[in-house]
Amino acid sequence: MPDEPTAEASLGQRLLSFGAFWLSALILVGGGLAVYYRSKVGDELKEFPEWLRALVMTDSVGQFFVGVLAVIFVTTLWSFVFRTKRSE
Repeated sequence: MPDEPTAEASLGQRLLSFGAFWLSALILVGGGLAVYYRSKVGDELKEFPEWLRALVMTDSVGQFFVGVLAVIFVTTLWSFVFRTKRSE
């Protein structure tokens, strides 16, 4: 029935769905960067955190990538947690 009100998710449920989304996104991005590191740099993964830190701090492409991730983070935080359903 279209006239029945739908149950809105609680704040905890919205935070959990936001956290699950970003956990999966970070696993995918981190895994992709680790595969790239192993194939291009060819070093052991114990040096990966230092390489990633240098990439983010000194390389303009790395800084751009972090900026894009920050914009996506803020957008998804707003849409998952703070946005409410508009009444029609």
